[in-house]
Amino acid sequence: MNTKLTLSIDSAVIDKAKKNLQTKNKSLSGLIEDYFKLLIAAKTKQIPSPPRGNRAYWYCKTQGDYR
Repeated sequence: MNTKLTLSIDSAVIDKAKKNLQTKNKSLSGLIEDYFKLLIAAKTKQIPSPPRGNRAYWYCKTQGDYR
């Protein structure tokens, strides 16, 4: 079941993220959900947690999307 979540994020960041995700046929909601799943997996399966200062890089690297 999906539940609506409201986040406060800089509009420029949202616009850039959406443009980047269009080429990958992914949604911003899907990206955030995947990231949350990775965080949960890191806690429950002892997967290394992302470094605090560079979480976006860590996420993309673990998903194979980092260039």
